[in-house]
Amino acid sequence: MSCSESYKNKQRKSTWKRNGIKDDYNDNYITLSRIWKSTKFCDECGKDIEHSKCCEHDHKTRYFRGIVCHCCNNKRATLDRNLEFLEHIGLNKFI
Repeated sequence: MSCSESYKNKQRKSTWKRNGIKDDYNDNYITLSRIWKSTKFCDECGKDIEHSKCCEHDHKTRYFRGIVCHCCNNKRATLDRNLEFLEHIGLNKFI
């Protein structure tokens, strides 16, 4: 592993921790890093995401849900916010 790759891994891990993404595998983000590196296509839409990956996670529970493209990550975040709003006003029982 090159110095720049090692630096990127440290930065990625730091960003995940800062954003509150839980280490579901309890191995200091090693498994999550492997999943990140090996994922070539969006888990949601199947698009090639070699250079535009996002670590998609539940903002309430902080659990990792997959590696997705920026577009799908934004769609999922919007959906989560809308569901939270419906919960807040008591309309979630109709969904």
